[in-house]
Amino acid sequence: MKEIASRQETMKRIYRDYATSIYRICLRIAHDRQAALDLRQDIFAKILRGLDNFHGDSTYKTWVHRIAENHCLDYIRSRRRNAMFVSEDAVPYNAEPAIQSDADRILCRGDLVHLMRACLPTTRLIIHLHFVEGYSHQEVAGLLGFRRNAVTRRIRSFSERAVNYSPALGRSIS
Repeated sequence: MKEIASRQETMKRIYRDYATSIYRICLRIAHDRQAALDLRQDIFAKILRGLDNFHGDSTYKTWVHRIAENHCLDYIRSRRRNAMFVSEDAVPYNAEPAIQSDADRILCRGDLVHLMRACLPTTRLIIHLHFVEGYSHQEVAGLLGFRRNAVTRRIRSFSERAVNYSPALGRSIS
């Protein structure tokens, strides 16, 4: 009985100390208050399930934030997997999709899909976060745990390949 009370007290303390900072991480990722609240709830459920596995190798803060960051990265990956990219066979090259923004038109073009397929998965994630989600180079680096200059190099390399492949596409994404 004493062990259960101790576990409850530990969880209350973790929630009290880190709920706000975890919510901020989730909001930065989700860009939606309700989604951020849902993510935070999922994260605290993971923390509760993993509480017995915490051995004190790090501080609670480090452990909790690592769980939050990993859960949010999983959220980004699942959104990316569920995003629909139109294949180049589905849209004739000269077809004008019924989409409002230039960025959306570019995403539906077969040449961009072709370029994205040639990228490493981490580069595709970087390109998606930057061009589709609108994150800055620094934000992408923070989300993925990369250095800013590594993210900038990958975006620049992709943009250069886009210009070489299709000057119009290169101008559109730069």
